[in-house]
Amino acid sequence: FGKLKFPNTPNMFPVPERECVFVDISKVRNAAYRNLLSAEYRIISAMEERIRKNAKTLYEYRIKNGESTPLAKRCNDFALLEEKCAEYGEMGNQSEPILPQVR
Repeated sequence: FGKLKFPNTPNMFPVPERECVFVDISKVRNAAYRNLLSAEYRIISAMEERIRKNAKTLYEYRIKNGESTPLAKRCNDFALLEEKCAEYGEMGNQSEPILPQVR
């Protein structure tokens, strides 16, 4: 499977859409924090397709392999987290994590 390009991807977890909060970066008062958010947004936007592809690949790998490989053992138990998220509310059958919408 090789070296992960996004090292925190094994720690991803589902979030009910109703719990996602829109952040209007232009209204953040702290200039340093606003600049940080803007920089992070630019980087994530530029890499969004790769991030989603890698997340989906890792998700499918973990579901298929359980805890039978070193990489799979490092991953969250996505199926269990989805089950618990659904119990918490309204996740449905989404297989990809919900990314926050930031503008």
